[in-house]
Amino acid sequence: MKKTPYLLRLAICLCMLAVSSSVSFASHIVGSDLTYSWVSGNTYTVRLTLYADCGPASAAAYAGLPTAVPQICVYDDTTLVTTFNLSITGPSAGIEVTPTLCPGVLSQCDSVGSTMPGITLFEYTGTYTLPSASANWEFRYVGNLGSSGAAGRAGAITNLITAGSSTMALSAKLNNSSGHNTSPVLNVIPLPYYAINMFHNYNPVAIDAEGDSLVYSLIDVTGGSGSAACTYAAPPTYGGGLSGSAPLLTAPGTFSFNTFSGQLSFYPNVLQRAAALYNIKEYRGGTLIGSLQRELTILINATTNHLPGGNFTSVSGCTLVDTTTILVCDTTGSFSATIPAFDADAADSITLVPFGVPAGATLSITGNGTPSPVSTFSWNGTTAPHGLHTFFIKYFDNACPMNGYQTIAYKVQVTDCSYVPTNTKGMANSKAEGVFPNPASDALTIAHGDFNSACTITLYDAVGRAVKTTESIPGTTQTILNTSDLPNGLYTVRLINESGTRNITVSVQH
Repeated sequence: MKKTPYLLRLAICLCMLAVSSSVSFASHIVGSDLTYSWVSGNTYTVRLTLYADCGPASAAAYAGLPTAVPQICVYDDTTLVTTFNLSITGPSAGIEVTPTLCPGVLSQCDSVGSTMPGITLFEYTGTYTLPSASANWEFRYVGNLGSSGAAGRAGAITNLITAGSSTMALSAKLNNSSGHNTSPVLNVIPLPYYAINMFHNYNPVAIDAEGDSLVYSLIDVTGGSGSAACTYAAPPTYGGGLSGSAPLLTAPGTFSFNTFSGQLSFYPNVLQRAAALYNIKEYRGGTLIGSLQRELTILINATTNHLPGGNFTSVSGCTLVDTTTILVCDTTGSFSATIPAFDADAADSITLVPFGVPAGATLSITGNGTPSPVSTFSWNGTTAPHGLHTFFIKYFDNACPMNGYQTIAYKVQVTDCSYVPTNTKGMANSKAEGVFPNPASDALTIAHGDFNSACTITLYDAVGRAVKTTESIPGTTQTILNTSDLPNGLYTVRLINESGTRNITVSVQH
């Protein structure tokens, strides 16, 4: 178990988040989400979630959140259509979401005299009917909380210059030109508290009920005006050579971000408080159908608590690509892979919570709540859909006074292995974007070029029907599609990731 000095250091760091008690500039907000859900027709419910530090240093600003009236601006492309207001949902006092504390330990949400930080979630919703269908709808929040002021960032943020004088802004986009859409649900709250000089993972665990393909990116935070004018303000400037895509100071070569799973991995080597903005796009049949945004503050402190985690180890009927990815042929039948949990603090017990296990697959856990639980992922390659599938495991320890946790994404690539390419000329060394051979016969090799970070690959026939789809394995430069079962004709290969969309025409001739 961890000792009390960790508590004191963490409390000091977090209390710095509240650098202003002004109601007009609520700089105690440490995270925010903007999402929407379809109701019927062109009617949607928009949801703004704010995560606020309830410490005494920001009491005046915090007190305005129960009566805040956030404004949402509705745009059709660049045209402002209207505005509407959100109202608080659920208890007006908010819901405390402080990471789990040990018995008898109170947060500042429960006791003004406590030294333990506390975070409260405030959720605001409003329903609006769009006047028509459009590919370019945008719900925009520029930080306006009505009479409660503006959603200001903490002045203690270290990766932004003059962060304390900036305001949060978020955007959620919608293409309802060919149907409705609902944003993915984010299952992990944006409260990452991590230790210096240790390796960590963060993932929002976005689960989309409609089965859309999700593409993640880290982008520059946006500046909000906080006014009723719906305008953006100049965004804050990053310092120390940092940027939206690389917002943390880390040991060289340890920062990575997976655009397919949303996994942020890093080894911080400096005490810091970094603002980061997730942008999550949804694609359906190769078409951009919507997006959402989450801003969070990543706190790197001086704790000595090691966070629990787990890697794929022994496998049966599949191939281990890396510690979090396995590859299986669709001719394999049943396969499995084990994930033993670990924690460098041997006395800690570990609890696992899975999310997003693919339909038809199972994740069994033995020894949950002990120092050494083991997960076993099982599926059947002959029935699993082709492509890259992702599931998540959230790991908790029982460190005191505050439990540590992190979430890790695991990837399962199901590949069509029922054929052997007959034309392999030029495959070995090609890294340029393109397809070959062209014309193709029984197999088509797609070279990803700068799309090799992870991309959705879809093959469309001449009338625009998706006939094959898969996901590239991050770090690879090529993917092979079986075309032996396709009729002769022209096809379009579409590659999608955070860089955008690219289309390549190819001919299939047997």
